[in-house]
Amino acid sequence: MKSGFFYRLLGLFLNALNSITPVQGGKLGFKYFCSPARPQISKKQFDFLRTAVESDILFKGNKIRQYKWGNGPKKILFIHGWQSFSFRWKEYIDLLLSTDEYTIMAYDAPAHGQSQGKRFTVPENAALIEQVLNNVGEVDAVVTHSIGSFSFFYAFAKHKLPPVNKLVALSTPGSAIEFIGYYRQVLKLKPYTVKNITAEFEAFIQEDLNSVNLPNLVKDLTIPGLIIHDQKDGLTDFSNARLLHQHWPQSELMTTTGLGHRLRSPEVINAVVAFIKE
Repeated sequence: MKSGFFYRLLGLFLNALNSITPVQGGKLGFKYFCSPARPQISKKQFDFLRTAVESDILFKGNKIRQYKWGNGPKKILFIHGWQSFSFRWKEYIDLLLSTDEYTIMAYDAPAHGQSQGKRFTVPENAALIEQVLNNVGEVDAVVTHSIGSFSFFYAFAKHKLPPVNKLVALSTPGSAIEFIGYYRQVLKLKPYTVKNITAEFEAFIQEDLNSVNLPNLVKDLTIPGLIIHDQKDGLTDFSNARLLHQHWPQSELMTTTGLGHRLRSPEVINAVVAFIKE
């Protein structure tokens, strides 16, 4: 994890560059915001991933690692979040594999885990979700976390997906602007720097970032769902869960306290698995 000193220097550099050359400053900010750190995978994590049937699919010139456990008739897809990878779902997978009902699938997003690539964006991850689901067909449930949740909602709104019978969304951000706002706060970016970086994002997605938000993305969503969010989530505010629940009438809202953004808890795991099995 980068230090506070690194972020202060980076913020100063981006502010200085954007004051001198706005176009190049915006491009560099966009590149940084879309470049996740890739933590080293431990032996323990590798050992678990090796229990799956591993394969690669090609997406935008990069090999994307996907995993499959079990051969049951019910198909479950797990989608991780920013700077994570498929190991984060180990406890869920172990519990589901206690019966022979399920085929469980996951993938490492671009620039994450064992997948190739240096850039992660929500639109590209959404297109990858479309590719993965079209290869699989109808699934009984999709379980998502953080920016993986937002990516699924973007995929649902922008692409034609096969049927998904249930959806779980953990710690979901509320909008694209929220992502930029996080970096603005951490890096202490000036308004002109934020403006230039936002313009670069909008040029990339060919859309006003203000329109990329949960109310717009889920307005046609009718999949039965479970929302789980912690009241003290320090990365994406709990108000996002209320907003999502308000605009997604088929959802249930489960609130936790003290688990933070990652929601690491047997309580959460059991609730998700129970919802899948209902």
